[in-house]
Amino acid sequence: MTLSNNFNLRSLNTWQVGGFCAKLLVPSTIKEAAKEYLCAKNDKKDIYVLGGGSNVLIVEGLLDATVFHTSSLSNIAVNDDNFEKKIRVSVESGFTTKDLLTFAINKNLTGLEFFTGIPGTVGGALWGNAGAGNEGLKNVVSEIETIEKDGSIRVWSAEDLNWQYRKNPFNNSTFMITKCSFLLKEVSKDTIFKKIKEYSYSKKGQPLGKKTAGCVFKNPEGHFAGSLLENSGCKGLRCGDAIVSSSHANFIENTGRASSSDIFNLSELCRSRVYAKYGVNLEYEIQFFGDFQKKIY
Repeated sequence: MTLSNNFNLRSLNTWQVGGFCAKLLVPSTIKEAAKEYLCAKNDKKDIYVLGGGSNVLIVEGLLDATVFHTSSLSNIAVNDDNFEKKIRVSVESGFTTKDLLTFAINKNLTGLEFFTGIPGTVGGALWGNAGAGNEGLKNVVSEIETIEKDGSIRVWSAEDLNWQYRKNPFNNSTFMITKCSFLLKEVSKDTIFKKIKEYSYSKKGQPLGKKTAGCVFKNPEGHFAGSLLENSGCKGLRCGDAIVSSSHANFIENTGRASSSDIFNLSELCRSRVYAKYGVNLEYEIQFFGDFQKKIY
């Protein structure tokens, strides 16, 4: 385990914004993470979990909190048991979605192609229930291991999980995800690459390669957030060096030295425009580290 005090979080998130956290903990094992979590609780400070750094907005200045970074929780294994003609792959939460997809391709395993173009870690993807279309985690997850808020380690079976759109499948007793087992099917590489090509095509309109955090808002029921934002005149709006992407209105790009405040103020402006035109209150998909005063409609 490594510990850093007053650590600059700018380098650990895809928007490359934010300030310093009081403590950054990087546990090397799951047991170590559980032990350090109980110690951190005694500090009476806020505690956050950071994976690949996408889908988060971190406050400027000092974040008086302990941040757990999952980068060293990156073990992966293929189990020998064969369940219902599927292969079980167990992976820790800090393993990146990109590397997991590459691993699956090399093993001729299908089921994770929806990770195409989705940044971040396995833990972050599970926490936000990442997916694309009708494909997603609920179709391939066998079980998930977590650290609960009382410090205990719990294993959730597929039947225990409550999958909802862009929400974590646990109850409020869970602190962080540590490991997940996937059940994947063995197929030809051609089959896998065909699916990957389809997902890549569906993401052509997204500003890949830019400094973004992924989609800022969830899709409200019956609508696409990107369409609501575009039709409300949000494309091209800017605040400082933060700008609503010209490629997709549900993405905000840091085009230079944007601050967290720039990004947040711009996102709130977009929310207000959509509410004024459609009466729809957009819900944030990104997670917030620190205190941001979101307007209530």
